[in-house]
Amino acid sequence: MAATVKVGSSSSADYADVDAAIAAATPGEDLTVVLEAGDYSTANINRAGKTDFKLVGFGNASLAGIRVTHADAEVSVSRVDIGADGIQVFQGDLVLEALAIEPTPARPVAGPALQVGTGATVRANQVVVSHWYGAEAPVVLQPGSTAELQTFGIFASQGSRAGAIWSQDATLSATTVYAIDTTSSSGTGALELDGGTAMLADCDFDTVRGVVAGGIRVLNEASLVGYDLVFMDNSARSGAAIRLESGDIRLVRTFARGGAADQGGVLWMDGGTADVRNADWSNNRAIKSGGTVYQSGGTLEVAYATWTEAVAAQGAGLYSRGGSTALSGVLLTHTEGSAITVEATGTVDFSDGLLWGIGSNTTIEGTVNYEVNEAYRDPAFINAQLDDFALTLDSPALDLGIGGELDPDGSASDAGMYGGPDAWPLADSDGDGFVYGRDCDDTRNDVHEGAVDVFYDGIDANCDGSSDYDQDGDGFDAASFSGADCDDTDAGVNPDASESGGDGIDANCDGFDHADADRDGWPADLDCDDNASDVHPGAEDAWYDGVDADCAGNDDFDQDGDGHRAESAGGDDCNDTNARQYPGYPDTPEDGIDQDCDGRDPQKQAEQEDEVTTLSPAYEAETPSEASPTLSAQSTGGCSTIDRSASGAWSLLLLGLVGLVGRRR
Repeated sequence: MAATVKVGSSSSADYADVDAAIAAATPGEDLTVVLEAGDYSTANINRAGKTDFKLVGFGNASLAGIRVTHADAEVSVSRVDIGADGIQVFQGDLVLEALAIEPTPARPVAGPALQVGTGATVRANQVVVSHWYGAEAPVVLQPGSTAELQTFGIFASQGSRAGAIWSQDATLSATTVYAIDTTSSSGTGALELDGGTAMLADCDFDTVRGVVAGGIRVLNEASLVGYDLVFMDNSARSGAAIRLESGDIRLVRTFARGGAADQGGVLWMDGGTADVRNADWSNNRAIKSGGTVYQSGGTLEVAYATWTEAVAAQGAGLYSRGGSTALSGVLLTHTEGSAITVEATGTVDFSDGLLWGIGSNTTIEGTVNYEVNEAYRDPAFINAQLDDFALTLDSPALDLGIGGELDPDGSASDAGMYGGPDAWPLADSDGDGFVYGRDCDDTRNDVHEGAVDVFYDGIDANCDGSSDYDQDGDGFDAASFSGADCDDTDAGVNPDASESGGDGIDANCDGFDHADADRDGWPADLDCDDNASDVHPGAEDAWYDGVDADCAGNDDFDQDGDGHRAESAGGDDCNDTNARQYPGYPDTPEDGIDQDCDGRDPQKQAEQEDEVTTLSPAYEAETPSEASPTLSAQSTGGCSTIDRSASGAWSLLLLGLVGLVGRRR
């Protein structure tokens, strides 16, 4: 049987309060209680069967609290606000849906907002707890209890043991749970797992603050499995995101930013076992040690992680002083402090990972088992400054095949947060089988790694990053497309190539077959000095500097080209600007010019008289014996001979006779 009654103050209401409606119901009868708008006292449910509180009609219904105390009770509460008394499920099964739990300012809380007792079960969906102060925790799960929380939020709340949930040897399943701005005055900022088990998925711990631990504390051999957990701006003395004291944790796809602690900006552990995969942990810090991870005991395995921008005095990435750590496929970059510090009895293995941008004189302090030459390389993120840690096509972290595993796209697993089978999926918007990072244009399915690239169409179809206008791959675009490569089909022809000369090929695209080393526009076969750009045919030649600047081949110290160097340059040309003035040139008397460079301008000789006696004025002054040559005629076979000593005088006499004959004509 089933019955429906109405509780409220209206004339149509069946009962004035919930307890009266429950007391009047037939035992074993399923009961639906419709609660009118208004404020009601705490509902005490101590019966078997199902009781469903619903808000119908006029505004909101509010209960001071709910208590379920019957072991066989099956209770469902929806669309009702709960006040300062909170919800206690000591026994039975309670379902909560679409409700808020918040005390009024006038009434302090008496206990937790939600408390689940031993053997009891709570399933809550779309429940919000806010501004809850004064209890050990807003949500308390006692030993042996079970809680299934979905779309469950705890905001601006505080607890002495935990700022959001204290689970004691209980079974907790939480999906899309938010703990935001929660604090603990002496314990954990959000969730404390004190034994028992917890399965978390898509949970967010944002701005939580604890004294002992920040986001989650695991102790008393508790077991935690978490998928897609987010930790933002959390703080604590040890472990801003997670503190592992004992037990085991498995974390897949965790995101941690802005953590602050004395030790362990993200994870602190001194025992237990931690298996961490696909960790995106960036910009976390520790005042003392372990900007990302602090370990003093236990076993830690990390695979496919990206740890960046961590800060610590020692071990910005990892500080190990005990226990064992295996880092596989971890990209640890851009730290302030050493990447890894190992002290005491800690052992660390680092494989298939990269270390880059380490802000310390010593990247690794202590003993770490790793391959140095393989580790120190730039992982080539898409844009690390914008926290885009997807890998570019030329990243050395691609396709390492870590542990023989595959990435979600079926390729060999990459290092970093996007590697391995559990990685966050990267988008493939165009459906060409190549994901973001490996596809340089994820809007076109004909553009991806391995595609056929057609040159000169402006599209890098194969995503190799090279210019689409550089077909021969020599680093120079084709001249026909505003480049400088005169032959884009031959990689040996480009502006940086060396000319062999005389082979009929303009190798360096300067328009010549020979080299032009000084780049003055004149090749070596036409340039008399191809090492000086101011020396070439057509250059302006400065005289007397010893340089044949215009390559004319002439003497730089013979400006007028008369074959004689200037006196100023050690030559004998007294005027090196006049080609008709040099030693040996005929000198015109009395013209004011020293043509033969002998230092004087010669005088003209007097004109000769017509008569023989006037040919030489000096002739008349000579004595007879000097003036009259002695002629000695001798007969030698009918011919006369003349004394050769008088030949000069006879010559003059003959000239005089010739002159007389001329006049007679």
